[in-house]
Amino acid sequence: MASTDASPEGRAAVVCIGNVLMRDEGLGPLVARTLLETYDFPGTVDVLDAGTMGMSLLPDLQSHGFVVLVDAVDGTGQEPGTVFTYTPDEMAPNAIMHSLHDMRFTDVLAACRLMGIEPEAQCVGAQVLDMDPEDFSIGLTPPLEKAVPLVMATVVKILSDRGFT
Repeated sequence: MASTDASPEGRAAVVCIGNVLMRDEGLGPLVARTLLETYDFPGTVDVLDAGTMGMSLLPDLQSHGFVVLVDAVDGTGQEPGTVFTYTPDEMAPNAIMHSLHDMRFTDVLAACRLMGIEPEAQCVGAQVLDMDPEDFSIGLTPPLEKAVPLVMATVVKILSDRGFT
């Protein structure tokens, strides 16, 4: 639910991306729903289930000065369910797709920069157990299910550290 406030300064968005039809890829949408059910965010914070995102995310990024991206990731070398934070610049800059979205978040941020939009961004990720593009099933694997509370606590801490209480 994006706010109608036109000024991005002092506004934050928690952008949760993922595909609920592809097992662990559904982390982002589950986190968005659970954050909204669990916390009472100030009017300066929007929690967005961005689905599989893409360029349609540009208006949301344009209207927020700070963005927390939540996504399931693969290829980290960490145990499934491991939660970590990273910057968009720390995302793999190569052509290998690390998620099942139609484009990488770094590509969306690059498009933002071309438009003169530069929100600060912090990412929260959780290592998937399995990211099989052939597995069309709903529901997270047990390691990712157990990681959801830590993902949410990490998002809330990042927002709090930035002054969004």
